[in-house]
Amino acid sequence: MNPKIMYEVVPPSKRSSEQYREKVVNSLADSISRMKSVDILDIPEIVEENYCGKPYYRNFDSREFASILKKKIGKEIVINKVVPHFSSKPKFKEWLDETTENYRIDKFVFVGGTFKMAYPGPTVLEANKLAHSNGLIFGNIAIPTRPNEAESLAAKTAAGCSFFTTQILFEPEKISDIIKEYAEECRKQNLKPSKFYLSFSPISDAEDIEFFEWLGVHINERTKSRLMHAGNAGLESVRIVQEAYSKIISQADGLVPIGANIEQVTLHNLQLSENLVEWFTHNG
Repeated sequence: MNPKIMYEVVPPSKRSSEQYREKVVNSLADSISRMKSVDILDIPEIVEENYCGKPYYRNFDSREFASILKKKIGKEIVINKVVPHFSSKPKFKEWLDETTENYRIDKFVFVGGTFKMAYPGPTVLEANKLAHSNGLIFGNIAIPTRPNEAESLAAKTAAGCSFFTTQILFEPEKISDIIKEYAEECRKQNLKPSKFYLSFSPISDAEDIEFFEWLGVHINERTKSRLMHAGNAGLESVRIVQEAYSKIISQADGLVPIGANIEQVTLHNLQLSENLVEWFTHNG
């Protein structure tokens, strides 16, 4: 998979009415139709875990949502799946077969669990190996603040991962270091580096900052102050993203292939995410 720009859209709540879901899809379809440079849609799985690692799904099923979007928009789709939550490894295989055969979805991002514990389902590496043996295209998540991340990403590449989407980025330093370390690991192991889709999203207000930090996004105090003291936090966040991307690209120095994954996260940031896509179309 080698698109230049990926666009991530969040499924609505599973409690939402069919009428509301249709409204969301129509809004997204109108927006995405204007973003000619978006090659593929990325559908995350929104899941929370309790202290035992048991999942709770608040949002509409990503496969169902992807199917609706594909019919409406006609773009390629990649869906995210948190794989350790399956009750067993064979259940993951069943889900994978069902998804490819019944939903005609064959591109994935496999995601690990939140906690360091023994989950019943497969690890990301085990999911990678199974999907790779089935000839599927898949990626994983790169989290710059995670210990030993470069070595882990190289192991996932060796297991067939062809791309990474990063955690949402506002600060360029950590991901730049990870890219350099990962490229060196690939050189040592004679691996072809996988593509990195650098994830960015606009921020409109203090509530957005709070939510992003709850998601685990790193936003330093200087960036938060800059956002909160700006006349328009949304437009300022777009400028911050542009600066961060430019710094990452200059430091990556062609070590790995790079694309952009633009996330709207919430519908109130839809127009700002369009602005980001427009900028990346001409500068990415």
